[in-house]
Amino acid sequence: MNISWRHLAQFNPGNCFKPSPDSASNLGQTLLLSAYLNTNKPDNIRDLEPLARQGWIKFFHLENGEKLPPLYRADNLLGGYLYEYGSPRADLEENPYGHLLTWFLFEEQPTLILQKCYWELPELLLYYHKICKSFQDSRIYYDRADRIVAENETQLNQLHQNYLNREKTATLSAAELATLKISLKTLLATSLNYSQQLRNMEYARNTIAINRPNYQTSLERMEQLAETPMEGWRLFYEKEAITFQEQIRADLNYFNPGSNLLNQAIATIRGLVEVDQAERDRHIQEKQQKLQDHIQAVGVGIAGGAIVASSSGLLFEPQRMTFPWEAEFGRYPHPFLSAFAQRAPEDVSPSVV
Repeated sequence: MNISWRHLAQFNPGNCFKPSPDSASNLGQTLLLSAYLNTNKPDNIRDLEPLARQGWIKFFHLENGEKLPPLYRADNLLGGYLYEYGSPRADLEENPYGHLLTWFLFEEQPTLILQKCYWELPELLLYYHKICKSFQDSRIYYDRADRIVAENETQLNQLHQNYLNREKTATLSAAELATLKISLKTLLATSLNYSQQLRNMEYARNTIAINRPNYQTSLERMEQLAETPMEGWRLFYEKEAITFQEQIRADLNYFNPGSNLLNQAIATIRGLVEVDQAERDRHIQEKQQKLQDHIQAVGVGIAGGAIVASSSGLLFEPQRMTFPWEAEFGRYPHPFLSAFAQRAPEDVSPSVV
């Protein structure tokens, strides 16, 4: 069968229909190329696949040997043959040409049926791309979370060898304590980043769960308007979308132990730092108390010596030394005792004097 696609390149000047990976909000695009073949419908759907591929080679100016994405599926649609290129799992890096559909028609009736439901098709493809893009994004979050686990596994093993296997009575040096504090701050930031990746994966799974029924509703509306089933597009709802949800759920279960490991590591380091810091504070308090007691004893001695020195001249007063109990019998104490008693500080007890 000789069919010329030479004019197709004129519809894509400068490859303007090639998706741009720089667009962060790009959900993807679907290009549908349809052609009426004035020939009998072949029994084997694969017989026309080379012709379908050649059309996209011409459209994207790929005569230089660049390859299109592989054929993903070939199905019957409204009496014609539909060829789908590009896996819904592949992002723009793997498939820079997006979602490509080639539809070969062999009679006029399918075009009349399509007219009844054509305006439902953009909505159907919108939900298709929301589901695919969510799953593709989940692969990015998966890779990030997996990289975090791999990068911190070595650090956690080293922590276990350096600190958890040592004797319980061994104290940490100042350098070790500083290193642990830095590790604690690093793990807190890592744990936050890790939790964000898992949250994003859960968000992607929820997005698929929301848009899968929307895809189903739109497809059922198309089938009602066309009055015929569209099994090829129903497979995406019944197979791929469910597989995407189950894959993300399995990934989340795989990464949950990693969250527990990070939390345990953070709690362990925090415990080591707090225990060691408390021990250091206790030693400091004991030293401060001993110093305070020593200073107080020295102060009492100095105060007592100062009083004795200032009152020593009274020892030579020409008066017999008396004692306090003699005052009851009419005698007064010696001047030295009176001066000493008056000048003694309040915190000096008679027993010390």
